[in-house]
Amino acid sequence: MTTEILTTDYIYLFFLTMARYLGIFLITPIFSSRIIPNQVKIILSFLMALITFLLTYQTAGITAPNSDLMVITYLVKELSIGLFMGFIIYIFFSAIQLAGQFIDLRMGFRIGNVVDPLSGASSPIIGQFQNIFTVLVFLSMNGHLMLIRSLNKSFDVIPQGGIEITNNLWQFLFRRSADLFLIGFKIALPIMGTLFIVDIMLGFLARAVPQMNIFIVGLPLKIFIGFILLLLSFHVLVHYFSDILNNGLKETIQIINLLTPG
Repeated sequence: MTTEILTTDYIYLFFLTMARYLGIFLITPIFSSRIIPNQVKIILSFLMALITFLLTYQTAGITAPNSDLMVITYLVKELSIGLFMGFIIYIFFSAIQLAGQFIDLRMGFRIGNVVDPLSGASSPIIGQFQNIFTVLVFLSMNGHLMLIRSLNKSFDVIPQGGIEITNNLWQFLFRRSADLFLIGFKIALPIMGTLFIVDIMLGFLARAVPQMNIFIVGLPLKIFIGFILLLLSFHVLVHYFSDILNNGLKETIQIINLLTPG
């Protein structure tokens, strides 16, 4: 009887551990990509959970609840840790892609959409370009490994089954969601501002030379200037995107602190 109870506790502990890792694969950019089969995501979660379980099961001291509802509740709570951490990274990726959509709107690419291979949704051309560019920056700075390391360290701060969701956490997430538009606007503002000046100049040109078809001249000119500005800003964007993503990774640590009981 004692052996059966002990085995049940270990199985319960393992699935709590796996749920925390699985949350990362549900929402985090790159990890949640539709390119990666669901079977691979589950296997990776299983392997990482197995390693963590072998390192923590002796000191966990957790007992499986008698109620199935309580088991599901604790599993959802553990899943939410990975979801919250992945959501923070998702916000910063979305802000950069939103900046690309703002630029698309000024360049005239808004009507041409392509399929985002990560999410499967349609995205404007420059928005998709910046999204892929952000993925490369994130991988080059080993952001995916840093995120997994942060989640792994969360077991030292928040033991399995010890999560506590407070109002401070929701306020933090809502503030970061609102920052999405601000960050996207800041990234796009230099190019948007330049293209707005080009629109004004084209307006004066249309008044000065009525014989010129300004629509035929203006659209290729704005596309050309937009690409030149993107090319010139690559060096700055790499560092700026790295700073943004680093802030996102630091805020995942803050998420862990907000979820810490007591």
